[in-house]
Amino acid sequence: RTRRRHIIDACQLLGKSRLFKNSAATLATLSECIARCRNRASARLGLYRWLVFNLLVANDDNHLKNISFSVGPEGIELCPSYDLLSTGTYHTRAFADHRATWPAVPMMIPLPGATTFGEVNRSAVLAAAAALGLTQRIGERELNRMAEAMPGMLASLVREVERENAQYPPPVHAQLGGELRLLRTMQHLVVPEMLSRVST
Repeated sequence: RTRRRHIIDACQLLGKSRLFKNSAATLATLSECIARCRNRASARLGLYRWLVFNLLVANDDNHLKNISFSVGPEGIELCPSYDLLSTGTYHTRAFADHRATWPAVPMMIPLPGATTFGEVNRSAVLAAAAALGLTQRIGERELNRMAEAMPGMLASLVREVERENAQYPPPVHAQLGGELRLLRTMQHLVVPEMLSRVST
């Protein structure tokens, strides 16, 4: 027996052309999405967590077509997050060499007083929480929780990938170096930079 769920992205939810997936990605647009959800409290918290995670891993590809919602008889609900990338890593010297611009990389969704990852600070993130309708207490709690968990989770991921890669035959190992290089650049450069910015 096959069952289907109707899924739409944020552009479709707001009746916007896909051509606006980048230009219309703002805190105000996220608030519009929240207002259309059945459980606004859950959607508000979910989108804030999504925003904070993308900040901490330096993802500048978190546009409106990378947010989805399920549509059913009871209303609209925020779907689990996906396409969570560390695109900022490719702008570091580890990958871009002399063309590196990290951390002066424009964010997809500007924060109050910050348009690049290098301008992010704790106040800007908490102002974003307020713009999405969260209290300062909840904004701080979620930011602290994610910031504290990030180093350990990332280290665990690197170890897991190393163990998995070791099981492949030696001729394959040369093809796996790029993956670990990306993860280690995140672990030792990008994420520590962002964690230091949101700590004060």
